[in-house]
Amino acid sequence: MYSVMGVATQVLLSHESGDVLVDSGDGVTRDLIERHYDFYRLRAVLLTHEDFDHVSGLYSLLNFLKNFYRHRNERSEALAIVVPKPVHHIHLMTMPPLMYSELGFPIKLLEVSQEESISIAGFRIKPFSVDHQKIGRIGGPIGGNLGYSVTDGVGFKVVLSGDTRPCKTLEQEVDGADIAVIEASARDQDLQKAIEQRHMTRSEAEEIGRRAKRAVYIHQRPDWFV
Repeated sequence: MYSVMGVATQVLLSHESGDVLVDSGDGVTRDLIERHYDFYRLRAVLLTHEDFDHVSGLYSLLNFLKNFYRHRNERSEALAIVVPKPVHHIHLMTMPPLMYSELGFPIKLLEVSQEESISIAGFRIKPFSVDHQKIGRIGGPIGGNLGYSVTDGVGFKVVLSGDTRPCKTLEQEVDGADIAVIEASARDQDLQKAIEQRHMTRSEAEEIGRRAKRAVYIHQRPDWFV
């Protein structure tokens, strides 16, 4: 739906059984409303990692859903929020007790590690490790940053890289995928900065993207972004 480095990223995957939102950056609620989205179709939110341009819209989305369902038919089905293990940021750690009492509909916070597959809304979702642990940054292990391979019932496969440097796990997942959604944050001339910030240049992203049947490049740096 929308993806600009340092601003927001959100990708919507649709299946006849329901939809899955991957990342929930700023403006995600507006993006969905502008598409006249049927919010009863939303089954899960998958977070690739906890950088704010990927999670900052989550609270506002949940608040909107609270009001939306309250003034229409109540929702009884739990909304799954899938996050890499371990959760570090306090806004996610405190979400369940806050939201269970205030939302008016159930949510389920699922912490997942690489290769820990789950099934949601007709999709088989397999998390895999990526390389976004920034140099000098105190945080969790590399497993705290995930990509997702999402496959439907007939084997159609979409791979979402999350934020990452090129890595073997991403290459393996992208091989033969029907669609690869790959971050291409850095300009080619900014390779050293990409290495330091654990992102990919456009050329690096395209090299991986050629392994898939089709590639879509997201999370790009706009010209006005210094």
